[in-house]
Parts: sequence; C-alpha cells; structure tokens
Amino acid sequence: MTVEEIVHAAMCLPAAERIILVRRLALSVPQEEVERISASEWDAAWSEECGERLRQIEEGEVQEIAGDEVMARVRRLVRP
Repeated sequence: MTVEEIVHAAMCLPAAERIILVRRLALSVPQEEVERISASEWDAAWSEECGERLRQIEEGEVQEIAGDEVMARVRRLVRP
C-alpha cells in the first residue's frame, strides 16, 4: 500500500480509532528521527494537513466535533 492509500483507509476509521492509530504511529518514531526534521518541514507538513482538514469541513466530508468533546473521548480511551 502507498502512504496515500493508508491515509485514505485510516480516514474511514471512527475518530476514536484514528486517535489510537496516531498515538501508536507517533510512538513508533525514534526521537533521533524526529529531531532530523527541520522546523520548515514540520511547518509545511502541518500547513498541508490543516488545508486538507479545512477542505474536508467545507465540503461536508467530515463533521466538526467540539474540542472539549474530543478531549473527553480521548480521556475515556486512555483511562480505563
């Protein structure tokens, strides 16, 4: 699978499962690899991600969820 195919498949998951996936992926990256990414590369990646999320909201592909509701869901997932 390509990265784009994986991202597309992941976007079909419920939000709670995507949160779990993001956490597991983030924890899988060694710190020395993270440190090799420049600030401009991080900025470019986040800019692209923000643009894509905004497009999805504007086109009605995703439903907005209030930040406090998202955090409540995350807390329920990570705290038994």
